[in-house]
Amino acid sequence: MGEKCLSSGPVMLYLHADVSFVVHIHERKKALNDDYIQFEATSNAFEHEESSYLVKEDRDHLFLRCEVSQHLWAMIIRRLGYRTLPFHSWDVFSDWLGSKDSICPTTLRRLVAQAGIYSLWHERNNRLHNNISSSSEVIFKLLDRRIRDAILARRNRKKFKNLLAKWLTFA
Repeated sequence: MGEKCLSSGPVMLYLHADVSFVVHIHERKKALNDDYIQFEATSNAFEHEESSYLVKEDRDHLFLRCEVSQHLWAMIIRRLGYRTLPFHSWDVFSDWLGSKDSICPTTLRRLVAQAGIYSLWHERNNRLHNNISSSSEVIFKLLDRRIRDAILARRNRKKFKNLLAKWLTFA
């Protein structure tokens, strides 16, 4: 049996280059680690025949380790120009967001991270509350649109001038 991707609690999203959303999630570590949710799942939503699960949710699993998030991050990382996934835990993910490298601008990494986390949270809510699931490819297509829209809305700002070209370089 594979692990299921779920979490609970209110989350706010800011699709701009600061890390307020990521910090908000980071501060919820203890609460997310202690959360348990019993839910009804259809075989369509989670590709299992069992009808109910007791799932221990944590931030690392929901955003980095479940099957959907791993596949989504793999697509994101390739689009950013990296060869391998540079993070495996939330702490390494946070360090990656703050680091500087020659492959991808920090602003783009942070924007993509926020959009990725938002997309995974949105998918989690659709599966949990609406029994609607989407493939990683569909989630990535929506994420790509969010990122393009966010960059285009800020295209006149200095840090956003060349981000769209960089985002599309490895498309």
